Amino acid sequence: MKIRKKPEGVGYEIKNAADSSSNIMIQIEINKGKDVMQTKKWQAEFDAGTATALRLLEPWFGSN
Repeated sequence: MKIRKKPEGVGYEIKNAADSSSNIMIQIEINKGKDVMQTKKWQAEFDAGTATALRLLEPWFGSN
């Protein structure tokens, strides 16, 4: 269905990881569109949400 007066998208979609005790954002990823996101790491193996979480938390893998 086409909506004639629907506004054009002008914002960004941002995914982030934050520390819950300090409320500080520690990692951020800006969504760059479907085609670009399909080429990102872990996108082929997992769904989009899981792949994003893995990319955001990768710096802490193995840190206990």
